[in-house]
Formats: sequence, C-alpha cells, structure tokens
Amino acid sequence: MGAQSSVDPFWKGLVRIEPDPRALQFADAVTQERKNNGEVGWETLLNASLWASGADEGPPGSTTAQNGPSDPSQKLRKVIEKLRTDGGPRGDGRTKGEAVLSLMYQDFLRAYSERQTRLDVLLRTGYYNCVSSAVLYTIIGRSVGLDVQGVATRDHAFCLLRLGDVSVDVETTSSLGFDPGSKTEFHDAFGRLTGFAYVPPRNYADRTNLDPMELVSLILSNRVAEADAAFRFADSVGYSVDRLALLSYEALNAPSEVYAKAQNELVERLLNFGTALARGGKEDSALEWAAYAQMRFGQDQRWLDFCYSALNNLVVQDLRRGNYPGGRSHLNQWASLVAEDKRKVLDTLLTDGELTAQVQAAHDPVAWASADAAITQAQSEGRIGAPRAVELRVFGALSEAQGAAKTGGYGAALQVLDRSIARLGPEGPLVNAQRLFRSNRVAELHNGFAELFNQRRFDEARRYILSALQEFPQENRLQQDLDIVEKNIRKNSSP
Repeated sequence: MGAQSSVDPFWKGLVRIEPDPRALQFADAVTQERKNNGEVGWETLLNASLWASGADEGPPGSTTAQNGPSDPSQKLRKVIEKLRTDGGPRGDGRTKGEAVLSLMYQDFLRAYSERQTRLDVLLRTGYYNCVSSAVLYTIIGRSVGLDVQGVATRDHAFCLLRLGDVSVDVETTSSLGFDPGSKTEFHDAFGRLTGFAYVPPRNYADRTNLDPMELVSLILSNRVAEADAAFRFADSVGYSVDRLALLSYEALNAPSEVYAKAQNELVERLLNFGTALARGGKEDSALEWAAYAQMRFGQDQRWLDFCYSALNNLVVQDLRRGNYPGGRSHLNQWASLVAEDKRKVLDTLLTDGELTAQVQAAHDPVAWASADAAITQAQSEGRIGAPRAVELRVFGALSEAQGAAKTGGYGAALQVLDRSIARLGPEGPLVNAQRLFRSNRVAELHNGFAELFNQRRFDEARRYILSALQEFPQENRLQQDLDIVEKNIRKNSSP
C-alpha cells in the first residue's frame, strides 16, 4: 500500500466509513430472534425499517425522532395492536393476505411515487413506491402471523405470501395486486356481485426471494441510488456501509446473493467517491482513499484499474510540467496500488520523459556521453525498447550536430553525423540531416571560393578549392569551380 499518514485522514468528517451501531444491533437481533423464535419479529422489522429510512432525520425542516411524540409509526403500531387484540383478519391465509393489502390502501397508502422508498415518509404522507409498500405489507402481514417474504427483480420489489405448499405474489403497488392473474370480485352492501377486476401477472425471469431483513435493506439500497443521482457520493458510502452491516448476520452462514450484491454495491460506492476526488483534480487524495479502502474493506480487481487511472494522471501531469522528480516520486509512492504490468507502463513513460529531457540538455560531448550511458542502462533494464533507444540516440545525434554547426560550422556537424551513422546505421533522420549539412557545407565552400575569385585572387582561390575537393572529392560543383579558376589562370598567364 502507499504511504499512510499519522494524522487524521482527509476524509474524516467528510464520509462515514464505520457502520451505524444500530445496523449491527438489528443484525444481532435477527440472529437471536431466529434462534429463539425461528423468525424475525415484526417490531424488529419496523424499527429497522424506520432506522434505514432515516426516521431520525424526520421530514424536511423537522427534528422529529423515532419513538418521539410525533413518531411516524404511532398510527401503524396502533393498527397492528388492534389487529392482534382482535385476533387479526378472519379467514384462511389467503383471505388474511388480501385483507392486509386492503387495509394498507384504506389506512396508509395514498399515491405512488417512484422514488419514495422511506417507510417513515410513507407513514406521514401516504406516498410510496414498490420497496416502501412491500416493507409495510411484510410488517403488517407478519404481525398477524402470515409468512411474508420479499421478492426483488432488477428494478422492482414486491411480496411473496407462503400458504403451505403454495405461494402467492402480492404486488403491493396496486390495491388489486393480490395474486396477480386471479379474478377479484366486487360486491355491493347486500352481497350481490357487481363486477370484477383483473390484474395481469408479471413474468419476472430474474426474481430473487428475500428474507424480511433483506427486503428492509433495499430501503438503504434505494437511498444509495438517490444519493448517487444527486452526486452525494459520501452519503452513498455511508448508506452502503450500513446496508452491509445490517446484513452481517448472513456472514455467519453462507452469504446469500443479496449479501454479495451489497458487498459489490459498497465497493462501487467506494470507487465512486474516489472517482469524484480524482475528477476534482485530487488524484493524490483519491489514491490515499484507495489505499485505505482496500485495507479496510478488502481488495477488488476494480481498484487496480482505478488506481492506474489516477496514478497515470499524476505522472502525465508531472511530465507535462517537466517535473520528472515529482513523477518518479508519485510512481514510487503509489506503485503498490497498481498491477505490475501497468506499473511497468508508467515506469517506461516516465523513463522515456527523463531520457528525452537529458538528451535535449546534452549540448556538449560530455553531457551526450552521460545521456548515451543512461539510454544504454535503461535499455538493458528493459525500461525502454531497442527501437526507442535508437530514436533517442538519433535525436541526440541531431542535437549534437546542430550544436557543432553553431560552434564549428557545417564541417564539424558533418563529422558528428558521420560518426553517428557509422554507429547507428543509415537512419532516415541522420541521412537527411547529413544531406542537408553537406549541401550547406558545399555552398559554404563555394561561397568562400567565389569571394576570392571575384577579387581576382586566382591563385588563392585555386588553393582554396583544391582543399575543398579533398573534403568532397566527388562534388561536381566544386570541380566546376576548379575548372573555372584554372582556365582563368591559364588565360592570364598567356603571353
């Protein structure tokens, strides 16, 4: 892991990473009640649902607290108390199940609201969605002895009423949702049939049965989605931590599919929070968060990709600023957070930048020798490939030739290029530069000859051009200059 600070981490007070103690208390209650009674009691489910809903927060602008004088569950508790005192709805399980759904729409449910997942808000306002209404049905149903479970699909939730060897779906978002696909009859006050309604069944291929507390945990899952939509990624982390803690009773046995999804949900929210930091230009903080999150919650393959992206951004930023020591420091600090192959990619990128800068700064033979030795070492260590080593040496040779041209003229530059071509081979840029410098050198020699010739200093011009031809024996232009000057010498020496 990367280096850890001895001071409080930057996220302290910004994001909650420890579960609410009540989540663990409810998880313990599930284990204990199952041990003692075989099932989780409706009061535990109610209290857990109110807590998961954020009942302590109250409605907007309120300071209402659960179980306080304005407890949103007071009416529900009274209804359940009356049902239990009166012996609950009359009839068999199917009749009771229908009665519970009817009671909900008579006393509690007012209007469907797609995102209204909180039970406390449902009890205050009557607005509900599939999760909050399914939780309410489960609480009331189990309070009167019905075996109610939850069901989740990819984007929906409802209830399952077990009646011995058969089970009945209950679509709690509809007052006619008991056993979809069956005929519901309506009678007048005298018992006469006046008509019937039919709710078609829905074919869910991806349905997952939930125990009651797993259903309650969907309240937190929906709150995670709401927080994400509002870019409140810190809140999402807290809700996800609480949900996993609430389901921690499953860790004692074989974790269910729901528990696995809750674990995945938490990792995704931890990543989202880190991504928000990185997108805000706080890559160092994002990597610090990644190191802590993996230590605290376990490693996951997705962290490797996340850390590589954040560290790559840091290194690239340093390279663009020419801050090669800073880039190397970042790579060394956070290298353990990325996969080895990605670490090598970043090292190669940084090494290339370092070598390029060293080559660019090599303006004399001593500096170039040092740069050349660095290229050799990097290549031998596998940090750059052979083609890139040649490119760097070619770049260095061109830079050295240009420097030589400034201080010693085109002839000195050609000597550098001749040595480089002999060592590296006829690389295109070197050959092109050689051609250009040769042309410039020939022009330079021709101009020197022309100046002497125009001054009619023919003997000096002849000696000058003969010296030039020793440098370029096959150069036609210089040979032509020699022919011209010798012709003039002969002409002037004739009697």
